[in-house]
Amino acid sequence: MKRIAPGYRQRIALGLGVTLACTVAAPAQAAAPPSDIPDGLYGSVRESRETGDLGGLELRLFRERGVLLAEVVLCEGWCNVSHVVPVQATASGYSLRFTERYEGADGPGEIVTEVSLQRDGKGLRARVSAPGDGAAAEPGEDLRLRALKEPFGLAVAQREGSVAAHD
Repeated sequence: MKRIAPGYRQRIALGLGVTLACTVAAPAQAAAPPSDIPDGLYGSVRESRETGDLGGLELRLFRERGVLLAEVVLCEGWCNVSHVVPVQATASGYSLRFTERYEGADGPGEIVTEVSLQRDGKGLRARVSAPGDGAAAEPGEDLRLRALKEPFGLAVAQREGSVAAHD
């Protein structure tokens, strides 16, 4: 039987502990910019034949200085304001958040909208929710965002002249 040098077990245990600590600590470091979600234009905005209202979600994904950003518009009746916001990697895909500000009968107000994104073939699947207020969208509403060649909802919002940067 081979004899183990004194202190060898302690060095092995220390080495394993350091390796384990580095492995566990690695995910806590700043996440690299998401790279498996392609830059591009995605949307579900449609015009109602009966009313002419616009409804759906449209976003343009792009990178600026290594940060994944989205220019996004949520159209409910019309596409009024687009927002440029950072996109965060999550355990199940990606997420973004923006704030719609409005002037109502009771004075100014705002609605926070959260969008979670997952790859879905050549497009994206989006889940739109408004935490604390269902007015921005039905909670948990799922939308299929197709890859687009030309903007529709974003073009309408830009014609309205309203882009909010980094809400």
